[in-house]
Amino acid sequence: MPSGGWLIRISTMIDLCLFDLDNTLLRTDDLDVIRPQGVGKQADQAYAAELLHSFGDPAPRYIYAPAHLDALKARWPQMKMGIFTRAPRAYAQVLLQAAYPNMHWDVGIGYEDVAYGLWKPNGEGIRLAMQRMGIADPRRVVMVGDESADVKAAYNAGCYTVLDKASWPNDWRNWDNYKHWDALKLLPDAVIEFPRTLHQVLEDIESYALNLEWQFNNSMDDSHQPSFCEFSHIFPREVGEGNTRVKISFAGRHFSNWPSVAARLQWHALTHNIHAHKDAQQFPAQWCNSVYAYVRRTFPLLSFLDSSVTVAAIPARPGRSPRMQYFIAQLQNDFRQREPLGTTHDAVQFSTTLLSYRNGVRSHSGDHLKRVPRFENVRDHLVVTNPADVGGKDFVILDDVCTSGATLMYAHKRLMDAGARSVALFALSKNVSNVL
Repeated sequence: MPSGGWLIRISTMIDLCLFDLDNTLLRTDDLDVIRPQGVGKQADQAYAAELLHSFGDPAPRYIYAPAHLDALKARWPQMKMGIFTRAPRAYAQVLLQAAYPNMHWDVGIGYEDVAYGLWKPNGEGIRLAMQRMGIADPRRVVMVGDESADVKAAYNAGCYTVLDKASWPNDWRNWDNYKHWDALKLLPDAVIEFPRTLHQVLEDIESYALNLEWQFNNSMDDSHQPSFCEFSHIFPREVGEGNTRVKISFAGRHFSNWPSVAARLQWHALTHNIHAHKDAQQFPAQWCNSVYAYVRRTFPLLSFLDSSVTVAAIPARPGRSPRMQYFIAQLQNDFRQREPLGTTHDAVQFSTTLLSYRNGVRSHSGDHLKRVPRFENVRDHLVVTNPADVGGKDFVILDDVCTSGATLMYAHKRLMDAGARSVALFALSKNVSNVL
């Protein structure tokens, strides 16, 4: 699909591909003790010998075997390849020489190369690698890593990020909250599970974007579309809702105004597009495309069941422009111009008044509310306008930017408490906040 993008984008050709070392290139969990002992020991033969003994045969440790890296180099001979790791240089050099003796790394950034305190998740190492390679544009760089620190470093430096799950436990119940789950929640540009997939990603990384972002980039490859992601959210224990899990789906990312993500925000088309329509009454066709695709995917049996679903949005706070209600009105007209998702167009209904706020509701951003106060604010003020009209019905509730999830989660709770049969929650974007 042509992008119709809001920003003019340059080619996504990658000039520099940086790899994390531990559990990205090689499986090294058992080296956690000896790894930090290598600080400042580049000339220490005793340390090198002990590390080599502990490392042993590289064959069972390979995630990216030499053949994988050789294939990448053959496909993109002009692309530089390097290492960005928190590990000491002595440690990295021993392992890389043992595992990839014939590999030429164009740049290597280790623990000692960055200023004190600027290790991952700071992106200083990526900026340093770019400087050494003479690359000024972070859009020409990709960081490949296995955990949240790698994704955060890429966002901080402003470059693309590929999350490689090859080293993760097979059972998701054994995933680490910080390393693994947080990495997924940051919505990296691409998520892969096998090294061979990296080749496909580098061919066109933009094709792996979530659906709304994809519509604003240059990719003509729709083989991964429509792409949405879904995460379960839990209410803070302070608001007294128990351990209820509420699922929210997303069509893209929104980068906040935190300095730590400014380099990525600078060239992120969807974020700029959302900001450009802050006070709008008409919205881009791409927004409508994503909602239509989401409703079609979430309710595929409307025609067979002769049922209907109602699409509504989080209400505007008093005194604010009801832009999402304007969007709902636009969606109603837009859906009428498309193929019906049920036996008739009436299978999808629209409401601008389903939800409302009681007087006294505060502005989350204007009042600088933290997570728990946000939930308390919504809990105490969001209501179903006419509860008697809800029973037994299905709903899709929209929001433009999801930060804490409070508004969508309480919309789900209020509607289910009023007797709704199902409530699907869909945000155009998930906010990416401070990564440092």
